[in-house]
Amino acid sequence: MKNRKTITVLAILMGIISVTSCKKDVDLQNPTPVVPGSAASFKEMKVNPAFNWKSARVVSLKIEALILPIKISNTLVVKAESGEVIFKKLQNMDETYIGYLTLPNSMNKVVVSYGSITKTVDIVSNTINFNFVTESIPVE
Repeated sequence: MKNRKTITVLAILMGIISVTSCKKDVDLQNPTPVVPGSAASFKEMKVNPAFNWKSARVVSLKIEALILPIKISNTLVVKAESGEVIFKKLQNMDETYIGYLTLPNSMNKVVVSYGSITKTVDIVSNTINFNFVTESIPVE
């Protein structure tokens, strides 16, 4: 008898709690303002056809060869300014290379390193141009 009363009371309490906790809070005093011409869904949005939705772009990486009397081969590394490695390859100094990278639109510079040579390179017209010439390597 006691068990039946306890179970009944618990069932009623659980019912009351579940019914009252599921009510949606509606603020009738301060309703959300509706902006004229605003879209109610993503499909209703009207966007200029020239708008680019992409957040990334394809950038060409151009490595200019440097002809020397000896053959030099090392790892070429392209990094974001934050240090994240974007691209890595074994590169002969006397060979030209052209490749393509997908980078975020917000990235305007990369850090290119080859052995002891490290340069911060601007991305201009979706192109990264890198050469091996530094102040310490004379070119004739």
